[in-house]
Amino acid sequence: MASPLCRTLCRTSKCRLYSTQTVRKMESSAVTAEAAKVSKVNGLTVASVENFSPLCRVTVAVKAGSRYEDPSNLGVTHCIRHAAELSNDSKTSFKLIKDLQFLAGGFTATTTRDNAYYTVECLRDNIPVAIENLGPMVTRTLFRPANWRDYQGLVPRMEYDLAALREQPNVKVVELLHSAAYKNTLGNSLYAPSNFIGSYNPDQILSFMSGLYTSDRVALVGSGVDHNTLVALAENIQFGSNSGAPGNTATYYGGEVREDRPDLPITYVAVATEGPSLSSADLLAAGVLQQIMGTGPHIKWSQNSTGSKLVQAVSKATDGPFAINGLNASYSDSGLFGFVAAAPPQEMEKVLKAAFAEFASTTKTAVTDADVARGKTQLISSMTMALESGDNALTGLAEQVLASGTVTSIADITKKVEAIKTADVVAAAKKLVNGKPSMSAIGNLANTPYLHQLLK
Repeated sequence: MASPLCRTLCRTSKCRLYSTQTVRKMESSAVTAEAAKVSKVNGLTVASVENFSPLCRVTVAVKAGSRYEDPSNLGVTHCIRHAAELSNDSKTSFKLIKDLQFLAGGFTATTTRDNAYYTVECLRDNIPVAIENLGPMVTRTLFRPANWRDYQGLVPRMEYDLAALREQPNVKVVELLHSAAYKNTLGNSLYAPSNFIGSYNPDQILSFMSGLYTSDRVALVGSGVDHNTLVALAENIQFGSNSGAPGNTATYYGGEVREDRPDLPITYVAVATEGPSLSSADLLAAGVLQQIMGTGPHIKWSQNSTGSKLVQAVSKATDGPFAINGLNASYSDSGLFGFVAAAPPQEMEKVLKAAFAEFASTTKTAVTDADVARGKTQLISSMTMALESGDNALTGLAEQVLASGTVTSIADITKKVEAIKTADVVAAAKKLVNGKPSMSAIGNLANTPYLHQLLK
């Protein structure tokens, strides 16, 4: 894998700026974090970073994201992430929740398009008991019928998620963009279709899990835990053997999806072409280009006009309010690169035409050495600040070992970013901008042009 970066490193970072203050010199005996260690146990990959924190995080990561759904079970991963706390082979849901509360621990189950993550955090002395609870969640072979009925088939929880999604058009527009770009695989939403809710059953969930939750597709990763301890605990987690799950290569098609919502005062539009995958040689160059185009204000309440070419371009086209940021979403075998814009309905046509023109200019003379130097600095800052979050760091570790079985340090990634030249960014821009576009829009679309109109 050329650059096994986790997706979080290429997302927009939101950082806090602290006032300058004198920093006390650290004693020479200060403890520093160890390098990541990787082992194989019972067919699954075990990786850890010992940072000597009193708080330990352990994640079971599985290559079982929404991309692996088919037309018969769309949305099943949405159901599975809510089903994690239901009674399993060894513990009732009541016992499971009480045990985690007793440990003063936290549990989350999340899914992306590539992977599913089950994470427990607790004090490091309690990690053996935490993994004792975590293991049965991901190796379950049954659901108890009475417990399933008590939770009403998870219908209320899933309906709540869809209701919340409807109130977040900025999130929904990105979901629609994936649907327009891929149709299936990476086009499968992280949320279940409304007409599928209530149709899921334990047999369907177990069938999906048994086919994908196998040792060759699983990684157990931890931070704040001794590697040998984690390896020993991993021996007690038994997954099925290699099932020979079929390949699931994403195919980018391109297209357009529009959802007319006249009730919304703001219109949201996302536009992208096929971007680099996590293993692409252009991944870091695309990350620098995203920073150049703009990823949101780096200083709270600032206008974000100094360091964003998109904002500068759109500001010249309209006096109305707007927001626009670069989009760079990378997955194991494909990605999306473009922008997301929000503006009042009457301003959207001006915003889109200006953004399209600015992207076209990047293939000519718009990207300078100064732009690239700034973009590299911002990308390095974004990556290192993202790793200040324990959740981001652990997810990144999991993504790397699932993809390649190895871990690339942030120091090595930084060196690769520093080595990027202006010619590399321009070459990546030409590949990205000249690709077949996809577009999604949600809101009052009366003044939002169609994709073919913007390409004239």
